[in-house]
Amino acid sequence: MKTTLTFLLLLTFTLEINAQEQPKPAITPYWAFGHWVWEDQIHTSNTVRYLIDGYSKYNIPVNAVILDSPWPSAYNNFEPDSTRYPDFEDLIDELHNKNIKLLLWYTGFVNKESREVPINQSPLFEPALRNNFTVNNGQLAQWHKGKGAHIDLTNPVAKNWWHNQVDKVLKLDIDGWKVDISAEWLGDYVSTSIGGLSNKAFRRFHYQDAFEYARSQNPDFLCYTYGHIYIRAYNIDGEFDMAHPEYSHAQWSGDFDGDFKGLNNQLMAIYKTALSGYGAPACEISGYWGNPSDKKSFIRYTQLASMVPTMVNGGNNGALGYHLPWNYDQQTINIYKDYVLLHKKFAPYLFSTSVDGHIKGQSILKNASYENKTHQLGDAILVKPITSENDSVTIVFPNRNRWINYWDVKETFASNTIITKHYPIKKYPIFIKEGAIIPVDNNENKTVEFMIFPKGESKYIFHQPIGQGVEYLDINVSVNTKNGLIEITSKEENKFKLQLICFHEPKSITGADNYFYDAENSQLTIEKTGNSFKIYISELKGY
Repeated sequence: MKTTLTFLLLLTFTLEINAQEQPKPAITPYWAFGHWVWEDQIHTSNTVRYLIDGYSKYNIPVNAVILDSPWPSAYNNFEPDSTRYPDFEDLIDELHNKNIKLLLWYTGFVNKESREVPINQSPLFEPALRNNFTVNNGQLAQWHKGKGAHIDLTNPVAKNWWHNQVDKVLKLDIDGWKVDISAEWLGDYVSTSIGGLSNKAFRRFHYQDAFEYARSQNPDFLCYTYGHIYIRAYNIDGEFDMAHPEYSHAQWSGDFDGDFKGLNNQLMAIYKTALSGYGAPACEISGYWGNPSDKKSFIRYTQLASMVPTMVNGGNNGALGYHLPWNYDQQTINIYKDYVLLHKKFAPYLFSTSVDGHIKGQSILKNASYENKTHQLGDAILVKPITSENDSVTIVFPNRNRWINYWDVKETFASNTIITKHYPIKKYPIFIKEGAIIPVDNNENKTVEFMIFPKGESKYIFHQPIGQGVEYLDINVSVNTKNGLIEITSKEENKFKLQLICFHEPKSITGADNYFYDAENSQLTIEKTGNSFKIYISELKGY
């Protein structure tokens, strides 16, 4: 028995190392690259409506809502608390009718003792123990929502029983899990149906099952999990990775303060998450609890969240206070809306980069440097987070390519340049790589739009989302300033809009359905409907 256990542990260790060497982040569903909101303070249907109505009043789109831990009547019994959510199914329909997705908090524990929910002992607790469906021979563990036993997801019979419980809400057409930590409370080694496993090896079963079973019922389902966290005192170095990147669509990084100190700590966690191979790290605007945001830190938090893969706003302390833009002033509302729309604008690019990351084993958030406090979204967008009251920041440009000021396309910076630049509260340091071809959201139905910053010869494969999930079709785009040729190849016909930076009005354009030149903004707009075509621009003047 000892030899078998040793072999299993060595095998688990080997598998963990191999998985760490080549993480393959899951493709993040297209709908996730929107604006998420939630609160962890009151937890009622009316509170959800208050949030949605508040954002709607100011024409700020909301794409997803999270219901956090006390949504069920008992933790993980998958039955809504009828006092908090008496109209649960109606609420889901109401959100879906507004094109808003719903995520529910989820773990693997069934409790004997609980807090914050009306049923102290879960009705699933006794059956789980009686049938040996839990780990550690039914031994109870203290965790952050009470005391209970964790379901053994290495046991096929237990897993099938668990899925029957999960089905109670999956059949209501929810859209995602917020998969919180649970197995991490079980100790360094966990006794399971297949023998002793390291905690890390066992929790992979938990996250994998949450991911795979829900997606087997709904291919567009999303699992939102921890990436790296920094707050658990029982962990010696204060950090650990959670779900394997393959089983996580988006990742949050712990519970942070709402001030600039919290922003800095969250930024470090976001970077660690990306560097560990997770695909779509999130920024939670104004943190979760602790020190509150003021107007300035709230705005800088918002701007940072708009320029990472996943943009989320909600928390505990101040959830209906300092987290909400309308509790500041009109300027804050306007800026918040602008950056929600900016994040929405880049959603096609973020999705396409997620597909690339899945293929190549990379995060959407690349080249993260906490020393310089810079990161890239894919290869084309460089971001310099503002992490203090000071509006003047020093920017170290990477030692590759030239970079264009997003707000003033005539201003460029060479690689390895170091500059100090002032950013008033409405602006944020965003730069585009010369030669970039960036797909952007277009409010016109069935129109594919690209922002193009021509430089020499550029090529880009756009993984075009089909619907709101993970399906896509490839569109190949090439731009050559030497001969003025734009070539697009797609399997399906689309209406295309090309927005090119062009510093002189071209003499002529052939192959376009329509075009016009905006001299003031140095922008050439070309429209064309088709699937495979070439457009020739006489004297295309790019960078």
